[in-house]
Amino acid sequence: MSARLWLQRPYPFSSQRNHKLIAALAFGSFVTAFLLFFAPFGTTDLGRRLFPVAIGYGAVTVTIMVVLNGVVLLSLKSYAGENQWTVGKEIAWTTANLVAISFGNLVYSNLINISDFTWLEFGYFLLYTVAIGCFPLLFIVYLRERQLRRHYEKESGNINQMRPAITASKTDNQRVTLISNNQNENLALPISELLYVAAAENYCDVFYLMRNGLHKKTLRIGISAIENQLNAVDATFFRCHKSFIVNRAHVKKVSGNAQGYKLHLKQTEITIPVSRKWNHSLREELAIRQ
Repeated sequence: MSARLWLQRPYPFSSQRNHKLIAALAFGSFVTAFLLFFAPFGTTDLGRRLFPVAIGYGAVTVTIMVVLNGVVLLSLKSYAGENQWTVGKEIAWTTANLVAISFGNLVYSNLINISDFTWLEFGYFLLYTVAIGCFPLLFIVYLRERQLRRHYEKESGNINQMRPAITASKTDNQRVTLISNNQNENLALPISELLYVAAAENYCDVFYLMRNGLHKKTLRIGISAIENQLNAVDATFFRCHKSFIVNRAHVKKVSGNAQGYKLHLKQTEITIPVSRKWNHSLREELAIRQ
């Protein structure tokens, strides 16, 4: 496989700020421990000052990573997201972190009178930071993508082998009425025609079949409320993601990549992601007979 194709592969992305904080604390702790145990780049000359200085470098690293990954990145919704994130973006953003950490550490070093604030010193700090963090991070990206992709590809294949056991739906003629907060927007349709529901802030987009075409209707209602309405009528539907509810009768197959499982539906090329929260129940959900 070419490097270009590898860089375009999907890669896990978390929008949870607590995950960003944990990652920042872990990397900051690694920086501090590395400086204390190995005392590289002439830091042995610091003597007793090494410990507080190393703690300071770690704190600078944590602060920058929290700001970049927990604030800036999560605000770039057109660039970052669960469905857009790739190996290449992960490496590019990691590189941006390293450059920012290098600059922050240079400012910190200047404030504690360890180095001058010059472009040459910035180059040194960038070199030091890359030397410490670049290769371990690249290796982790490669290893994680490979391990997760193989796992989900294998498990999705096992799930697909189980799919033929599902019987035909017994709810072809049963209807459901989705009640919106705006009574004029209520939607009544046969259960067999409803493909999936996608959350959009305080609204939900309902995708359904009509006259062999795919249609969409937006309702002013939260996805949890729609989930309750559907479950009260029939067990055909299941929640696979915080933003999606799917009609299991329309699941054509399951695929997998490093981001997790993807549901492929009939009558559309759109794939529906499965959150890790629902991974453990996916096999059981798709095995329920209609």
